[in-house]
Amino acid sequence: MTGERLNESGVEVSWWRCITCGEILDSVILENRQRPAGKRRAAVA
Repeated sequence: MTGERLNESGVEVSWWRCITCGEILDSVILENRQRPAGKRRAAVA
C-alpha cells in the first residue's frame, strides 16, 4: 500500500492505494465496509 493525496481548491483528500492490484481505500470506503448496506454514507463529490 502506498499513501496518496490530492489538494484541489483547498480541500485535501488522502487515501491508500495497493501497488499490486490498484484497490483504493479511504475513510469513507472503510466506514462503509463496516456498516450494513442500508446505512452506508455517500461519498462527497
